[in-house]
Amino acid sequence: MFNLGIAFVLGASLVFMPNFLAAKLFFRGQDSVPSAILRRFYAAQCVKWITTLLSFTLVFTCFAFEPYALFLGFLFAQVFFIKIVNKTNNNLQP
Repeated sequence: MFNLGIAFVLGASLVFMPNFLAAKLFFRGQDSVPSAILRRFYAAQCVKWITTLLSFTLVFTCFAFEPYALFLGFLFAQVFFIKIVNKTNNNLQP
């Protein structure tokens, strides 16, 4: 049972770490040129995907966790993250 909880929390952390790195990379620049903003956005998304894939690879090769608990934690955190972002964006609109 304890192993399931650790797998769930680890799966949830696999969402926040890549998103944090992508946000840090995207919001680093101060360019107002659309092509530069788009380039930073695509670079941040590539970093997010690569970090997520490497994190899952590392977890599955180094630890013996239950995959369904890990994926359930990942999906739960992903939906929670999307809900927070949508609520924040709705508060910014007039």
